[in-house]
Amino acid sequence: MQKVWIWKLMVLCVLFLASNGLSSSVQLKKGLKDAMLDLKLKREQAGFAVLTNAGYVAPRGLPTHWAVDVIQEVTGATLGKGNLLFFHKPMDCPLKVALMKREDGQMICLTFDGEVLARVKVNISPNGFLSDDKWTEIENALGTDAFSLVSILWGWALEAPWGLLKAAEFHNHLCPGLVAGYFLVDFIRKRYWSSGGESFAFIACPPWCKDDAIQILLDLTPGKKSFYVVELSEAQRRSLIDPNVAGILLISDKERRRGKAVILKFDWQKAYDLVGLRPGSKSIADRLRLMKGLLAHLSDPPEMVSVIKEVELSGDVLKELIEAGVNPYERLGLVSR
Repeated sequence: MQKVWIWKLMVLCVLFLASNGLSSSVQLKKGLKDAMLDLKLKREQAGFAVLTNAGYVAPRGLPTHWAVDVIQEVTGATLGKGNLLFFHKPMDCPLKVALMKREDGQMICLTFDGEVLARVKVNISPNGFLSDDKWTEIENALGTDAFSLVSILWGWALEAPWGLLKAAEFHNHLCPGLVAGYFLVDFIRKRYWSSGGESFAFIACPPWCKDDAIQILLDLTPGKKSFYVVELSEAQRRSLIDPNVAGILLISDKERRRGKAVILKFDWQKAYDLVGLRPGSKSIADRLRLMKGLLAHLSDPPEMVSVIKEVELSGDVLKELIEAGVNPYERLGLVSR
């Protein structure tokens, strides 16, 4: 008798989850259709994008990968067309699906918490001047995901490369630091990258946004022991000969048991001068303006990335650089005594 009740309970659970999933699908499908009508969009037409965290989040413990099929069915947006974008969020967050029209910047964001679908409409056009007051208006409308939604959709609207958009998916947003990482990767690939017998690793020291672009675009990760994060104390930062250090590329030749450490630099002063902004601003609107300005120079990057120093090293010394408690810049002679 007990087994029968357990079996019935399992069936009820399956039916509940199935009906809940069906209800979710119906709500999202209707919400997307209404949004398409409101934005005057037709399925598969050019000039609009969909951004979602579907597949990453599971509000109320319910997976959301099903939403990708609904999005593609209703809107016609796909990965292959480059107008279906994603952003990473923790599993307990609500499902978000945002549609943006490139022509006028109108955006509708749908939010599903596992039970109720809500929507908000706001203009996030990257064209023209974004004031602090305008950003406050956008943030009030979109809530905590405002920067993620706006920055990534701006990137798409401004024709950011697909690789950078994938880095933004992992990083959860697009920002000047991530674009700096794209510049660093471009520099590394042109000057040092090869498919020969060399292996590569990167020391993120100090760590900031650029490191997520390096992980995604060069496939260097902590799990594969090719990416290491080293924070510096304030005293260690002050002792650096060049404060613009952006990390260390390690190039190893295992057969020769030798390698090279390349200390890289990113010049933020040049970045701000290029865009005409004042360094040190904490304004979100300024961050978006700086990002927009840097995106305009991806095809003809100015000399913001450079090499501070190259050091030929034995294999044993290369290993020492990634040991716990070691300041790699001190070991490589980049600190003042």
